[in-house]
Amino acid sequence: MLTGTLDILRAIAEEGPDPLAGGARLCGMGAGQLEQELCSNGWFATAGSEELLYGCDVGSRWASAFSSAGIDTRLLNAGFGTA
Repeated sequence: MLTGTLDILRAIAEEGPDPLAGGARLCGMGAGQLEQELCSNGWFATAGSEELLYGCDVGSRWASAFSSAGIDTRLLNAGFGTA
């Protein structure tokens, strides 16, 4: 839940959420954890869009984000190798 303020919750219930408002989630990361994960390619960053956030089914959002960057997720491999 983003807020416990009753007037805001009523407005969201009556008018729907503001598509330009971001969502907040709890995240428990240690100091430097995000930087370490970014450096080890633990995250995939791509340009966002309203379609990706609001017009895409949550179950297909991951694949849609990769597809928007020209990546076919069927070709991804959880393993790794050496060349």
